[in-house]
Amino acid sequence: MTLLAINGSPRGRNSNTKKLIEYFSKDFNPSNVHILHLKEYYDRKDMQSVIDVIKDHEYILIGFPLYADWTPGFVKEFFEQMGKCHHAFTKKHFLFMIQCGFPESHHCRYVERYCERITKKLDADYIGTIVRGGSEGARLIPKSFFKDAQRLSELGKIFQVEKELDQNLLDTIAKPEKLSKARLFWMKIMLKLPFSAIYWNSQLKKNGVYKNRFDKPYR
Repeated sequence: MTLLAINGSPRGRNSNTKKLIEYFSKDFNPSNVHILHLKEYYDRKDMQSVIDVIKDHEYILIGFPLYADWTPGFVKEFFEQMGKCHHAFTKKHFLFMIQCGFPESHHCRYVERYCERITKKLDADYIGTIVRGGSEGARLIPKSFFKDAQRLSELGKIFQVEKELDQNLLDTIAKPEKLSKARLFWMKIMLKLPFSAIYWNSQLKKNGVYKNRFDKPYR
């Protein structure tokens, strides 16, 4: 079985999505996995080439991060492009990977439904969706400290043999679906501490907008 893994992260090769895909495909024969970075094709205005690559594969994994409770814009554009060529995907097998920085994975569930629906509209086979919350920083965390690295690898190993996703592993990887009241309470306290904003402040400074951090343009 050969797998085409489409990385739909705007960060491309340096992304959390790519890292999760690598964990999932770790035990595949390297010659049987082709990872494609969608942003590179989008920047070249060459989405059609991705459609053409899909035609040569039976199993396709599309992974992307959640941005404001939806796919990145160019991923949505790609889905729309697929819809225009839907006859090319008949009898193809699709699975998806949705990750987000939110600790609660239920944020991804509405997009999961969309992925299932678009697969059926393409007259293709929907295998399932891997959902993982709390994935911001996955690309920076050593494998030994990333709790779901082994689970994702095991999920991929089973998929390679069974051609389906193990539901027990999917449920475990997706935890927590929602935070408990106790965890929400402690999170509120943590967010009031100065160090909680270190990363975001560094991004604001990097982009020259730190001085605007308290702006309220919609008030």
